[in-house]
Amino acid sequence: MNKNIMDYETVALDEDGKGILIIDQTLLPGRTESIRLETAKEIWEAIYLLKVRGAPAIGVTAAFGLSVLARQIAEDGGKEMGFDSFYERLKEQKDYLDSARPTAVNLSWALNRMDRVCRQAHENGKTVSEIVEILGREAKKIKEEDMKLFLSKTGNDMENIYQEWLKLSAYTEGREEITKGDIEEICSVQISGKIFEMIHAISERKQKKALEYYYDLLTLKEPPMRILFLIAREYNLLLQVKQLEKEGKPAAEIAKITKLQGFLVGKYISQAKQFSVKNLKETLAECVETEEAVKTGQLDGQLGVELLIIKFSTKKQESFEEEK
Repeated sequence: MNKNIMDYETVALDEDGKGILIIDQTLLPGRTESIRLETAKEIWEAIYLLKVRGAPAIGVTAAFGLSVLARQIAEDGGKEMGFDSFYERLKEQKDYLDSARPTAVNLSWALNRMDRVCRQAHENGKTVSEIVEILGREAKKIKEEDMKLFLSKTGNDMENIYQEWLKLSAYTEGREEITKGDIEEICSVQISGKIFEMIHAISERKQKKALEYYYDLLTLKEPPMRILFLIAREYNLLLQVKQLEKEGKPAAEIAKITKLQGFLVGKYISQAKQFSVKNLKETLAECVETEEAVKTGQLDGQLGVELLIIKFSTKKQESFEEEK
């Protein structure tokens, strides 16, 4: 099966922790090619030649790069290698990577953060081999933090992610960095995020707040029937998450089955606890009934969804404890 750009991660640490996999962005849009970086020179050139672009990708590449190089230094030095020798060589590699693009703020920020974590681990009595593992975990955290912000804005719909990335790239054209401020300024809050907050307000019986979210969506030109569809989808996700958690499924497996981003699963688990399975099933049935009433002309779409929100946010939900 042919892959497209959305099938690849822009930057990823290889499973063995000894290399970085990146999309060579100098070849886009004509060709999508993943390349592996292992040496300091390869990582430096990838940053310098803009094979990775944008602050998140540059910062993550630097963090993963220093993690990979730390592992190499430790393996070359053997079990007897002390921290001073390890850190001296690691500092050299850090400064070398930093020289690839001195004006790239996220590059220096990521490398300095890795440096601080390294020194802190040593102060806490960690061995060189333990520090290598800590640096690998820290690099993954750096990647996760920027992606969390981006995905909190765009949602997990791949087409929307792609469109928002195009907007972000166009907005920052000519600059080496894409900052958190750029993401906040340009990326639209995904409609499903507002739906999630609306349902949270419903679960807390905050009717005014729930209706405000609805009116906001109407102002954004969202058709009432699409809003109804998204409400039903969110309740269906809550039902799935609740049932899977009751079966004892771990968060990672719930994410895989529901296709939710991993960091969102906790939010859905918490939200689902505000409803019983019976509540959720009844709510889904009422969504279907409202849709049918609108389609058959018995009810106006905008009014139908509004009445549904009022009803949901008025009636007392059966709690998780009551269900047990």
